[in-house]
Amino acid sequence: MPQLTSFDGREFEELVRQTARWVWSLPPGEGASQFVGGYEIDCVCRTEDVIHLIECTVDRTLKKVRQDTDSLKAAKISLEKQGYTVRPWIVTLHEPSPDQRTFAHNQKITMLSIEQFRNRILKAPDYINSRWNYRFGSAADPMTGAAKLPEDEYVSLPLRDINTGVEYSIQDISDLLVQKKLTVVLLGPFGAGKSLTVREIFRNLRLMYFKDSQQPVPLALNLRDHWGQEDTDEVLRRHSARVGFAGRDELVRAWNAGLLLVMLDGFDELASQAWRIAPADPTNVQRIRYEAVKIVRAFQKENKGRFGILVTGRDHYFDREEEMDRTLALSPDTVKIEIAEFTEEQAQKYLIRKGIKQILPDWLPRKPLLLGYLAARDLLKEVLQIDGAKGVAKAWDIFLDKICEREAGISHDIEGRSVRRLLEVLATEARVSHGGAGPLFDSSLSAAYTRVTGSEPLEEARTLLQRLPGLTARDQQEGGRSFVDPEMLDALRGSAVARFIMDPYAAPAPEGRLWNHSLGELGYSLCGMLTAEWNLSASVHCTAAREAISRWDAPILALDCVLSAVHRTDDEPVDCNGIVVKEGQAETLDFEHASVSNLELQWCHVKTLILGDAQPENVRLYNCMIERIVGVSDKKGLPPWIAECEIGKYDSLQTNAAIMRSNSPLQVRVLLTILRKLFLQKGRARKESAMYRGLEPNAAKFVPQIMDLVRRSGFAERISLANGAIWHPHRNCQARVQEIVSTLGMNDDPLVRQAWNLR
Repeated sequence: MPQLTSFDGREFEELVRQTARWVWSLPPGEGASQFVGGYEIDCVCRTEDVIHLIECTVDRTLKKVRQDTDSLKAAKISLEKQGYTVRPWIVTLHEPSPDQRTFAHNQKITMLSIEQFRNRILKAPDYINSRWNYRFGSAADPMTGAAKLPEDEYVSLPLRDINTGVEYSIQDISDLLVQKKLTVVLLGPFGAGKSLTVREIFRNLRLMYFKDSQQPVPLALNLRDHWGQEDTDEVLRRHSARVGFAGRDELVRAWNAGLLLVMLDGFDELASQAWRIAPADPTNVQRIRYEAVKIVRAFQKENKGRFGILVTGRDHYFDREEEMDRTLALSPDTVKIEIAEFTEEQAQKYLIRKGIKQILPDWLPRKPLLLGYLAARDLLKEVLQIDGAKGVAKAWDIFLDKICEREAGISHDIEGRSVRRLLEVLATEARVSHGGAGPLFDSSLSAAYTRVTGSEPLEEARTLLQRLPGLTARDQQEGGRSFVDPEMLDALRGSAVARFIMDPYAAPAPEGRLWNHSLGELGYSLCGMLTAEWNLSASVHCTAAREAISRWDAPILALDCVLSAVHRTDDEPVDCNGIVVKEGQAETLDFEHASVSNLELQWCHVKTLILGDAQPENVRLYNCMIERIVGVSDKKGLPPWIAECEIGKYDSLQTNAAIMRSNSPLQVRVLLTILRKLFLQKGRARKESAMYRGLEPNAAKFVPQIMDLVRRSGFAERISLANGAIWHPHRNCQARVQEIVSTLGMNDDPLVRQAWNLR
């Protein structure tokens, strides 16, 4: 829509006619100019009871108002003689001057600005203020779950274009939506700050509207409120009721009139009711997702490019980008933005607002929800006491023990290890939920307590259940609790799997067939670390995997057992002895570094498969869905042991072998392989001996110099242990490493420049 100052008389008349059609619900073509009583009236709108006569003016003079008044009075007299009820109007481009308004009032003519006239479609200020006071998705107080947050709660997060790496500000995103009229998709894991970012974009658009009413009216929908709804008008009416806005039909009229800029928060929340329908069938799951987000496609279709649309959801909800594009009806010019963790500077700024000035340990995620929760619970003291020298998995293990011991100390009637076991059971229970983090309700909390302690929870125990560490009332379902952070959740699940490996004859809860989520890298690592500490061999992992399949019908648990053996720091070969896993899930299958043999996967869902130069012994993947395969460039490069599989994306330049075949100088290639080993395998420190693996002698000679350079440049820390040194990467260097590796060292990073000079 042109700015106010750019309208000429004809354009303004057409704007008024268009607005009048929506004010009085007239069909297209009505509200045109007509000659009435010998005078041409700019807009004549005939309703069932009244004929509205409207004159439009961009002129600020009283003379023009007198002329319009003469025309309206003559036309009104002519129609009243024919028995019609008539109401005359003058609509001005600018706010009427006092003398104009006084003259029109004395002539019994309604005079108002176009802004006031548009408010007859929608009382925009009333809606905007009502919406601001209603919950924005999961953005809430991390302690109480209350939706009311300070006006300036938001601290800038890294917002990066997924394809180009370009960084955006809140104003940049607002401009993409308003000026360029583009669809913007905002992606991130739970706890990353998606809903808080939507709230801040709404806040910015709200300020833009109050400065200039010709700007679009921001309308933010929590998609979870609208499960099962397929019509936009139905959604808008329910939304009006939810936020306490009286004009239920006004929002529908405003949407049809093109006044609204719609933000759809949480496309991943729409499939929760249908998620348990054959979850292991990838085709069926895709169909469920497609049907569930029908309302997103409806808004896209009806929007017709009047303004952009903002859509948000979890980054790994779809199997691959092509499915997301098709399911959400995204056009090729859609801007896809990911939310990264706080930078160190942003994290410190956020914590200072919470009254905390300490420096955070390297292993702790920099996510707004987790940091806010730890600050509110005064748990950062426990965090700051932990020595991360033994790696991320060990740090999380110590942290879980500390917070559970603290909670037990408050309750007096339960031990810290029982609190941790409670959380592990609940983390496993959350595997059934479609999002993986919850919600969990009182029945689940009570059942977990009974499972761990052998008795029903009494009143004091029920109080404990409501304040369990790591759970928050942020969920929109009444009484629901969700886990506050995906890494904390993954660590608890890894710990639970380790207990299962120690005793695979005890039934996992809930029933393993119902699980929807595999362990992540941290979970694998923590599980492998614990079983090694308990002196369980890698072969015990495989025994547990067999029991998970044959005794408990739990294929996801079976793969968790196998892959956590792969992540053990003792590098013991994993011989699966012919295990066949059907309909399992895996976060990562890494055959570049892992020594796995005698394993077959059928109809499994693998997010990332990494291939090396060496072929695994007697391993077969049949009819699996693989979201991303690293190490080959196309279907022709697939090895024969990968058969009839659906591949989402090929990536040939990300393995160490591929890097060593690139054209970069040898010492830079060694740097890249070491950075990949340190940073791109999350959740574990690396043995120093692993840095030499896969390198020819002429390349291996650079490893000591490169490792010293990495240490001196602050990328990693060397820790000496009894059985050899390990290297612990510093997570604040993650973004730099990704840039270095993605460009194969062809950027101007100081670390790369120093590597070039090694001899």
